[in-house]
Amino acid sequence: LALFKTVKILLAACAGAALLEILLPPDVPPAVKTETLPPQINLNLETLTESRQPQTMQFAEGDVNAYVGNVMKRKKEKLEHPLLDFERAILEFTEGNCRMTMERSIFGYSIFTSGDYDVQVKDGKVRATPKSAAIGRMPIHPSVLPYAGFLFSDAVAAMDREHKLLNKVGSIQMHDKTVEVSSAAQ
Repeated sequence: LALFKTVKILLAACAGAALLEILLPPDVPPAVKTETLPPQINLNLETLTESRQPQTMQFAEGDVNAYVGNVMKRKKEKLEHPLLDFERAILEFTEGNCRMTMERSIFGYSIFTSGDYDVQVKDGKVRATPKSAAIGRMPIHPSVLPYAGFLFSDAVAAMDREHKLLNKVGSIQMHDKTVEVSSAAQ
């Protein structure tokens, strides 16, 4: 009987610790309200894909986040779910890595989901291969990653126009705080 109580207490402590890890927010920048219009990255991508000359464009992390925030704000109804409100999406670029963090809220309390991706253009398609993911600060086991796509699928659907433009580029390279996009060979 004492062993059963001890096991029950240990399981409750583990569940409490896991819940705490899920509820703790990751290190993300605070939400920024801006009055200026975000850069029109989609127009730059269109120019890049229609160019007959090889071109490369660099986009700063802040500009990409301002653009993505504007697009997501306009398509917020696609991102809302019962009891789960969309707040914002944050992209972070490091060498060879793109981290997407989604902030959603349940009854006003923020829940974060994050994913690290290796982004490449191959055979005319942009591919984001998951490297790691987390809910809050709790990592998702790598064997579960192929099934965790639902965490970001609505955001990918909301960015469909940009996704189609990126399918037409030649390469995408992630650098520290910037992303470099090159036109496809003509």
